[in-house]
Amino acid sequence: MVLSTLSLALNTVSFYQVCKIASTPVVILLELVLFKKVPRMVVCVSVLCVCAGIAIATINDPISIKNVSGMVVGLLSTVVTALFNIQAGALQRQTGLNSQQLLVSYTPYATGLLATMVLVMEPMTSHAAFVIISSAVIGVAVSLTTFLAIAGTSTLTYSVR
Repeated sequence: MVLSTLSLALNTVSFYQVCKIASTPVVILLELVLFKKVPRMVVCVSVLCVCAGIAIATINDPISIKNVSGMVVGLLSTVVTALFNIQAGALQRQTGLNSQQLLVSYTPYATGLLATMVLVMEPMTSHAAFVIISSAVIGVAVSLTTFLAIAGTSTLTYSVR
């Protein structure tokens, strides 16, 4: 999420959206490389159409192509998002945990990491504390939704969302 937000800050909205859409072909590629999971032909054709659209959109956005740091952050965001989605699905399949159990198992680590970053990087006021706590609650809800969606469908289906 951090890279995704940073990508939005550094790039145009159109390039940010392109990076989000690009997570689907990245999921397919990573699942093929990591798990030898070959998608069906209809999925490949659909993703090829998406890739063609990505290419057209990127060519028509010259500002993004010249913004090297924004492009790097956007591409990293795409790969990290795909890896997170793949990991969530693989973890659910391997452990047999349901969505809530998976959320409970990873939340302490995420909370510790983010709390450390907040204390180092943010000046603390009562308003900032309220925003941070509200954001944390929303983040848990988003994570739960992610796990529920992946458990009910697949990593690829979730990535297309």
